[in-house]
Amino acid sequence: MEDYSRRCSACAGRARCSGRGAGGGGAPGGAGAPGDAKGFWEEAPYAAAASGDDKANGGTGGDGGRGGDGGGCVVLAARGLLYLGANVNIDISASAPVSGQAAAANGGNGAPGGYGAPGMLKLHGSVVDVAKGANRPTVRADHSSGFAAEVNGKITFVTNMSQYALSFQVPNMSNSATQIGVAQNAPVLTEANTYLGGIAAPLIPQLSGGPATHGYLTGVFFNSPTVFATPPQSVVKGVQLIRLTGNASVYSGFDQIVLRNTNDVDLDKVAIGLSLIHISEPTRPY
Repeated sequence: MEDYSRRCSACAGRARCSGRGAGGGGAPGGAGAPGDAKGFWEEAPYAAAASGDDKANGGTGGDGGRGGDGGGCVVLAARGLLYLGANVNIDISASAPVSGQAAAANGGNGAPGGYGAPGMLKLHGSVVDVAKGANRPTVRADHSSGFAAEVNGKITFVTNMSQYALSFQVPNMSNSATQIGVAQNAPVLTEANTYLGGIAAPLIPQLSGGPATHGYLTGVFFNSPTVFATPPQSVVKGVQLIRLTGNASVYSGFDQIVLRNTNDVDLDKVAIGLSLIHISEPTRPY
């Protein structure tokens, strides 16, 4: 509502009058000031002058806008390999707040609604892999109210991978303030490894019999280019022992050990020794 400046001839003072409705249910404007019985308004905003005891009410304020809805939670889960393919888009955005409604005559407009918070994405797998390059997946977490951690979207990796390995698997993000965290789920993503004295070890994805702590890999697996590019630690009768350790291993706290049979035929009675533990399994060529 416009403000009017008016001069009272009795006191020669100046007053400012404004009526503003509140947002939400829109409160009515305040009551007009009572007139002075000794004077009259020289400059009235309306054609008729106010009489001594008349009071003018402000108009009804407009309704406040609807607040934004939160983004909710999306969980993508696997026991072995969780792979996000090229051009995948995952939206955990909050909805945009709605503007307040316009007021009736002389009332204030309703206030806009408040912001909702973007939601959470959980990526669960012993190993998480995403498409690389220009086709890397994108996570949208739009319509946050600011850059504080508590009002932005979150991505949680639930995995056996090291943080170094995970640094190469982060999707593109529409919101640079999206928070990223790491968690574990040992009851689901690990099993007792009999070759390591029964300790819980990460599940290896893409084994021929499903995720397990050991077994036969297919010819192409999640990090086969890295494995095959690593010089073997030893070679016996065409069987390479390849060991990825430190940052080269995708697993947090564990080395990745692969026996690669480069012969054209299956071999049996192939053994590998790990500390005091002896493993004996046939190997297949690939």
